[in-house]
Amino acid sequence: MNSPYGQAADSPAANETLLPTQLTSLPPKDDEDAPMRPAVIHLYTNKPHNLDFSEADDTPPTQAITLTAKDWNEEGTANIPLRFVKFQNITSLIIYVNKGDGEGDKVRLDRVRMIGESGEKREMGKLEKVGEEGE
Repeated sequence: MNSPYGQAADSPAANETLLPTQLTSLPPKDDEDAPMRPAVIHLYTNKPHNLDFSEADDTPPTQAITLTAKDWNEEGTANIPLRFVKFQNITSLIIYVNKGDGEGDKVRLDRVRMIGESGEKREMGKLEKVGEEGE
């Protein structure tokens, strides 16, 4: 197959002639072990290095989130509210999917969207207690 630039599309040089493109996905292989949604997510903030799996299992998270079927909307998106007081002055965030919602080995995250403000724009305002202390 030839590209519009006269090179074979499967040659290494073909990649150098692509126009700026936004890739959104690569088609998955047919797989009996289909990916699951995350069920338990641990968030770690301001760690000096990435955590390996055993270290993440042994380190208390900044916040642990358990997702159920009711947390997902019809588009397959979950909105996860965070404990306000635990997520101030964040310099790094580690997202660890501790458990999926099934028995497989693969968990799929299509998108992670973070909403917040940079330090210069923040106004601390009045803090109010939301939920129980153990949450």
